[in-house]
Amino acid sequence: MTSARAVGVGPRLPPRVLDAPSLGRRLLVAVGLVALAPVALMIGLLLAALALAGLALAMLIWLLRAVWAWCWFLATRGRHPDYPFRLRPPTHPAARLAALRDARMHAVPFGADAGTRLIAFLLAPTALTISVLGIFLPSFRARPYFWVFTPPRLVAKFVRLAEMRGLLVDGTDAVVRPYDEWLRAEFPEIPQFVAWWRSSDPAPYDPLPPASGGGAVTEAGLDRLQLGAHPDPLGHPGLAMAAIRRRSVRSLRELFVSQNEVDDRGDPDLDDRADAGIIRIVERVTDTAERVWIVHIPSTQSFDPRSGLAPNDITAGLVASSGNQPTLARAVLSAMAQSGIRAGERVLISGFSLGGIIAAELATTSVETGYAVTHVITAGAPTGRAHVPQNVRVLSFEHALDAFPRLDGRRNPVDGWITVTAGPPVPHQGRLGFAHHLPSYAETAASVEAEPPDARVREFLDTARDFFGPGQTIHDFAATRADESVARPALPVLVRWVHEDGITARTLQAALRRVSGVVAVDIYASHIGYPTAVRWNADILIERLEPWLRNVDRRIVYRSLVGLLEQRRAVGLHLRIQARDAVDVTWEATLHRTGDGRWHERVGLDFAGPEAEQQSGPLIEQYSSSARVGYYPEGSWDDATFEPA
Repeated sequence: MTSARAVGVGPRLPPRVLDAPSLGRRLLVAVGLVALAPVALMIGLLLAALALAGLALAMLIWLLRAVWAWCWFLATRGRHPDYPFRLRPPTHPAARLAALRDARMHAVPFGADAGTRLIAFLLAPTALTISVLGIFLPSFRARPYFWVFTPPRLVAKFVRLAEMRGLLVDGTDAVVRPYDEWLRAEFPEIPQFVAWWRSSDPAPYDPLPPASGGGAVTEAGLDRLQLGAHPDPLGHPGLAMAAIRRRSVRSLRELFVSQNEVDDRGDPDLDDRADAGIIRIVERVTDTAERVWIVHIPSTQSFDPRSGLAPNDITAGLVASSGNQPTLARAVLSAMAQSGIRAGERVLISGFSLGGIIAAELATTSVETGYAVTHVITAGAPTGRAHVPQNVRVLSFEHALDAFPRLDGRRNPVDGWITVTAGPPVPHQGRLGFAHHLPSYAETAASVEAEPPDARVREFLDTARDFFGPGQTIHDFAATRADESVARPALPVLVRWVHEDGITARTLQAALRRVSGVVAVDIYASHIGYPTAVRWNADILIERLEPWLRNVDRRIVYRSLVGLLEQRRAVGLHLRIQARDAVDVTWEATLHRTGDGRWHERVGLDFAGPEAEQQSGPLIEQYSSSARVGYYPEGSWDDATFEPA
């Protein structure tokens, strides 16, 4: 028999049968117990003392919270309106919790504003010390060396130090391709399905074999595996999301709804990694045969400090905040050139968060780039330091409790720049993420468009009316960094979206696919605001639209989605349905919880054009294309009537 040493196995203990302990071992154990028992008793007494101290500390914290709740209630007693919550005397736990949440939601934006204004005084000595160290240590030699007394200069130095350590490396060049071309190259299964979905072929979906695509199929870096066809062609992630694509932008609200879709499409395979930054350009020919353009710029989709494929990440935000031009801005200019925008043709640039920063920057440099940028619309973006030309009209939306627009430490200009501040209904949990949330900005835009709060806003909307309307063509482009090959995750720390009762996105998707008439389903989370604040989406493709709306109660779908909503920082739901017999019509609904515990639902139809709208008369009567809004009391998902309050 070959010995263990001969085959390279390390030392080991042979198996043996346990015998009764010897007398010496028993005596040793007894002596050890006698010697260590007092030590264990002392440790136990110490733990008891620590427990009592912890209890006293908890009581002190409870007392401080109660005092602070009363102080906040008395200080804000006469405010009007009572926002974000209607406060009551904090004599019971629920009222105290509401007062504390109210105070926290007001403190965060105030702290962000004050902190940004003071950061230069706080960190300038540290930055100067680093500059002195850089004289002797090259690893600390980063510009600017001495002029570090403004937030942009401090951010520039921080970014440079991070670059020297392999982080926040923005690169130089961007690769910009039409979205469908990029999709065919990187995710060939998705455009193949979309082509079948939009065709009139009555045969069931039968994907082409991999060999017809030129040989081996590679996925997720498995470049040495010869892969066959997908075992479940209709279960491939991203099919439903790719098939449902907005065809027009007809209003201010739809501008932000389209912006939301742009952010989601940067992750076609729904693996929660940013594969590309999607730039949407909407072309319209007006009644006077003039071409006008809307440019959508994506928001931050990866908060990983290691830069990746998609140029719309935290790296781009910090580079733009430092006063330098990020790769994303150059990618937008490349997409505008590829779409055929000519000199003198009017352009409206829009963006949320990071997209708003880039939109203001491109408007500032519009004279140098040769584009006639006439309008800019931003939401939740810190743009106070932008120097936009006087001939460019700017409309900025900022929520009163949103801390992000205050991160530049400066208010927006007043001359020629309109800033609308609003306060959307906040969920009763007091979620900060809802203030910096693209769908809530879409609702704010809808209310402003319906009832402009000022004559200047009304004038802006009148001058921008040519950009919205029939005759639109949408061009989507995918932008990636030329010197990167890794798609970074949305969050640098893994977060599992699992609910206590076992409801997961995968189980819900599997259940919905078993409903009669359903072809494909995607359940995924959108990162559209704060890093950890997500919105759950359900995109469903069905055979016929009207029978499904009649027979399948969306209350059941909502109840399952709410199971996902209640976990981990989710702030809303979005449901989209499209049928193969009416691919030019999309039924959609958005849902979120308000401060009084009710559910706010907006239901509407999106049409590819006037022809599709004219052919959908019966649907319009039941689900108005201008969007129907309803409020449902808590517990509606268990109520068979399911009627709005």
